Amino acid sequence: MIGVLTTIFSILLMVSEKPLAVALQDGVLTEYLFFEFFCFKRVYREEAPTRVSPLLAVLSGVMLATVGYFVTPQLLVSVLLGLLFVTLSACSPEFPFFLTLLLLPFLPLLSHPTAVLCAIVLISLLSFARKVYNGNRVFALEQYDVLILIFIAFYAAAGVFNGGTSSTYAAMNFVILSSGYTLASNLITNSRLSHRAVGALLFSSVPVSVLAIYQYAAGLAKNQWLDSGFAGLIEGRATATFDNPNVFAVYLLAVTVISFGFLVESEERTKKVLCGFTFFLSLFAMIFTWCRGAWLALMITIPAYLGLRFFRRPGFWLSFIFLLPCALYLMPEAMQMRILSILNLSDSSIAYRLSIFRSSFSMLQKHPLLGIGVGADNFYEAFAPFAEEGVIAPHSHNLLLQIGCEAGIFALLAFVLLFFTRMRHLSVYGRYIRRGSMRTVTLFGTLALFALLIFGMTDYIWFSPSMYYLFVFLFGMGSASLRIAKEEADDRLNYHGDARRADSSVIDISLA
Repeated sequence: MIGVLTTIFSILLMVSEKPLAVALQDGVLTEYLFFEFFCFKRVYREEAPTRVSPLLAVLSGVMLATVGYFVTPQLLVSVLLGLLFVTLSACSPEFPFFLTLLLLPFLPLLSHPTAVLCAIVLISLLSFARKVYNGNRVFALEQYDVLILIFIAFYAAAGVFNGGTSSTYAAMNFVILSSGYTLASNLITNSRLSHRAVGALLFSSVPVSVLAIYQYAAGLAKNQWLDSGFAGLIEGRATATFDNPNVFAVYLLAVTVISFGFLVESEERTKKVLCGFTFFLSLFAMIFTWCRGAWLALMITIPAYLGLRFFRRPGFWLSFIFLLPCALYLMPEAMQMRILSILNLSDSSIAYRLSIFRSSFSMLQKHPLLGIGVGADNFYEAFAPFAEEGVIAPHSHNLLLQIGCEAGIFALLAFVLLFFTRMRHLSVYGRYIRRGSMRTVTLFGTLALFALLIFGMTDYIWFSPSMYYLFVFLFGMGSASLRIAKEEADDRLNYHGDARRADSSVIDISLA
C-alpha cells in the first residue's frame, strides 16, 4: 500500500512537472504546515531543483524494491523515514523542536519514550549548532545559561559519582533534556514563533484530554492510585496516554493555565474560541485525574492572576468572596472531600507524604554535597535506611527536596537562583510586556511555571523526564519572550524617533 500511494503521488508530480518543494508550497495545508509552522525555507520557483528524469525515478524504485526483498518492509520504511527526518531536521532545527511539543503527550505510548525524546532533542541541538556555525542562527548566552550549566554540572556529577549505571543513565538523559531550555530560548526569536510553540503545545493536548474524559465517562479510569478513604466516591483516575494520573496532571496544569491566558487576553475571536475549547477540555480532564496538588495549584494561580489584574476593583473582590463558598458548596461531594482532605493530617495519602518528607530530609542531611544520585531506582535503594516503618517511595514527593536529595544543596541553590534571576528580569522588563504581542505568552508562561512550582511542593513533578522537558521549555520560552518584548519596544522607540538610551538587554553575550 505504501508503494502504491508513493507511485500515485510520484505520477502526479511528474504530470504537473512541479518539484516537490514547489508542490508543497502551492498546497494551502502543506504550505502552512511545512513553511509557516515548521519554518522550512521557501524555494523560489526559478531556484527550484531540476526535474528528475522518469528513468532515474523508475530505477530508484526498482533498487528500493530489490532491497525490500532482503529486509522486512517495516525496516525499510523505518530507515527511509529516519533518513527523511534527519534531512528535514538539518534544514530546520525548528522542525524537531516543535515536533517534541506535538509528541509530548504521546511519548508514553512508545516502548522507550525517554530515549526517543532525547534523540529528537539531540538532533535539534546539533542542527541548531550547525546553523550557528554557518551564521544562519544566533546563540544568546544569558545569565540563565550560566546557572543552568551549574545546575546540570551538579546533576551530572551526582549521576556519575553516586549510584550505579542507572543513575548515570538518568543523569545523561537529564543533561540532554536540559537542552530544551537552549532550544526554546534561541529558536523562538519572534512573536510568530512563540505563538507557534504555544499552539503546538495546546493542539497536542486536545486528543489526550478528550481521551481522558472518555475514559472516566466510560468507566475505564484506573483505580490503582486511589486512597482507601475515596474507594466508594471516586470511580477511578483518568490517565489518557500517560502511565500515572499525577504525571498527566502536570501536563494538563501547564496547558490549562496557558489556554486560560489566551482565552482572557486574546483579542482575536477565533483564537478565543479555540483556546476556550482547549481550556475547558484540559480543565475537565484535570478534574478527572483527581490530583489534589494540581487542583490546589490551579486554585491559587488563576485567582492570583485575577486579583493582580482587578486589584483596584472592589466589585471583583466582593464577587469573588461571595462566589467562592457557593462554588465549593455546589461541587460534587467527592470533590469537596478530596479538596478538604488536603488539610486532614490523618488522611492516608497526606500521612504517607509527611513520612516521606521527614525521611527525605534526613537523607539530605546525610548527603548534602552531591546527593544520592539520580533516578527512581537509585532513590529506592538510598531511601530504605531512612524510611519509617512500612514506607517505600520512588521519590520525595517534593520538587525542591528531590533536587537536594539527588544532586545536593549546590544544585538546589542554583535552581533557586534561576527563579530569583527570572523575577528580577520580570520586574526590570515589566513595562515592555504591558502591551505588545508578547504580553500573553510572557505572562501566562510565567504563571504556568508558578503553578508547576506550587504543584511541586506536594509532588515531584519531574518524575517523568518528559515533564522535566516541558518545564525547561516553559522557562526557555519565558527568556525568549522577554527578549522579544524588549526588542519590539526598542523598535517602537526608534520608529518614533526617541533617542533616549535603552536599558541594558536581558542578553549578556551574543555569539553569531
